[in-house]
Amino acid sequence: MECPFCKEEIKEGASKCKHCGSELSPTISNQNAPNVYPEKRSSTWMAIASIILGVICILALFEEAEMDKDAALGGVLFSLTGLVFGIISVATKRGGRGMAIAGIILGGIAFLGLLGEMQG
Repeated sequence: MECPFCKEEIKEGASKCKHCGSELSPTISNQNAPNVYPEKRSSTWMAIASIILGVICILALFEEAEMDKDAALGGVLFSLTGLVFGIISVATKRGGRGMAIAGIILGGIAFLGLLGEMQG
């Protein structure tokens, strides 16, 4: 077997190159062995849902037509759902952290604005 770093001949299954001292990952040192360190796949669907719901609710605030209480209540529920998705995404350290934070901010602003619409 050949070291991928210094190209010197090393023993099959070695964890460290005796020539250059480089640490060899399990997949480099033994091609037949299963990957001991599988990559953690990060899901971004919650962050994406959070920002989409936040944007929809913010756009609903800028609607020129008068909003009735049922529409405002629906917007409040949408913004709360976006807030929950964003908070869970950030708390569980999933992918898309920036989108989740933007969704939290937009959802929070929309929530407060739509609560005001319900009162007025």
